[in-house]
Amino acid sequence: MSILLTAPMPFTDFRFLDMDFYTMTCAMLIYAFIGWFYESTIFSLIEQGKFMNRGCFIGPYCPIYAVAPLMGMYFLQGIDSSFKIVVMSGLLVCAVEYVTSYVLEKLFNARYWDYSYFPLNINGRVSVVSGLFFGFAVLLFIKLLHPFVFTRLSHLPIMVRYYAAIFIWGFFILDAVFTTVSMMNLNKKCKQLYDAWDNYVESGLEKLNNKKDELDRFVIVQKGKNLLLKPDI
Repeated sequence: MSILLTAPMPFTDFRFLDMDFYTMTCAMLIYAFIGWFYESTIFSLIEQGKFMNRGCFIGPYCPIYAVAPLMGMYFLQGIDSSFKIVVMSGLLVCAVEYVTSYVLEKLFNARYWDYSYFPLNINGRVSVVSGLFFGFAVLLFIKLLHPFVFTRLSHLPIMVRYYAAIFIWGFFILDAVFTTVSMMNLNKKCKQLYDAWDNYVESGLEKLNNKKDELDRFVIVQKGKNLLLKPDI
């Protein structure tokens, strides 16, 4: 234990958007969780009228939400106009979404989001509606969320952030390897474990979805039904 406490910390000279490596790692996990929560609740209610697990990993996070906001902040440094931030970040997120959707589909033969029902979409991978939403989301992220998170994390002792970062990266790497092996059917046992966990999570969400009458009363569900271009059946 004493060796761990006295061992030199790596990446001490790393800085990105005024964050050290450990603060950035903790912030990325927070944003990835917020993204997963949004996708599994708000977006799922709008698109499908029910709760869904929109993440492909074991953990409750969507890595794209950890990367895209920080990329937006990096490329938008020095820009104060809210209009420019919305437009430019919307285009940037759409580019990240399109590439990510394409890569995931080729790797895992699955699509984790589909904007085909949204107006003005491109191959269902991106749309004007989602682009505008993420543009405003990045604006709120830059102006409100990130300053709040950064301030709170900065108040934590450096050793707390250090060990938190070790745990986060260790867990994520194991999760990424396990998920990739499972979804590409490289190992039968991993695939069985992955499917068992996925079914367990889905069964928990299904208990919420069984209360269909309560979900239908949500304003967001009604707005979603009006927004989407549902095909006639």
